[in-house]
Order: sequence, then structure tokens, then C-alpha cells
Amino acid sequence: MDMAFSRAQISANPRLGRASQQVACWKADSHDRGLPARVAEWSGGALDFLFIDGDHSYDGVRLDYELFSPLVRSGGLVALHDIVPDAETRGRGKSASYSGGVHRFWKELKENNSSAVELIDDPDQDGFGIGVVTIP
Repeated sequence: MDMAFSRAQISANPRLGRASQQVACWKADSHDRGLPARVAEWSGGALDFLFIDGDHSYDGVRLDYELFSPLVRSGGLVALHDIVPDAETRGRGKSASYSGGVHRFWKELKENNSSAVELIDDPDQDGFGIGVVTIP
């Protein structure tokens, strides 16, 4: 779900899954508190995988996690994008990358989740990176 999906993206994204998978592309604001119920109805309340790449604010990523991770089945995965601090956050000046407060939320999440895995090329890179946790 994204507020800026184009018609072409909405049409193409469902074709990214295998025949046995359901992939949906919704043009919506993930902070709409009515959306989790709509997603639960669509999915039967048991997502296998949730990828969060939202507004990059600490409060925004935390809210996305709080609203949608309960819809992920036990043993399912939640991934967050941009878990590495960007150059500006590290006091190196602005750059093309922006990870906002995602790294702060990821740090808290991984401290409380022994299944946390980081997919990072270089810990000193300018933003990016993916963090993955398994839902117990």
C-alpha cells in the first residue's frame, strides 16, 4: 500500500507473485486506522510477509508495525527497509539517502526479538538495509 501508486503499478504488482500467492497493491495511507480490518478481511487475517517502507519517521514506522504486524501469522516475516542511519543522522551532512527514524525503531525491535536478521552490505553505508523479524 502506498499513497502514490500509479495505475500501472496497481495493475502490475499483483503479477509479481506465484500462481499460489495473492499479491495486492492498494493506493492508501497506511496510517488509516481502518485499513488493518480491510487487510484482515482481504487476507483472512494471516499474512505470510509484511514489508514496511513507509514515511521513515520513527512514529510512522512504529505505527505501521503496530497496526499491521498482528495480521502476520505465527512464523511469518516482517521486514523493514532503511534500517541503517543515513549520512545526515550520522552528522556527515545531507545526502540522497534518507532513513529518518527507522534505525531507532529497528534497534528497539531487534533488542526484543531474538529472530532479528539484518541484510546490510556495509554497516557504514548511507542508509538502506533491511531488517527482518519472525513473528512468534
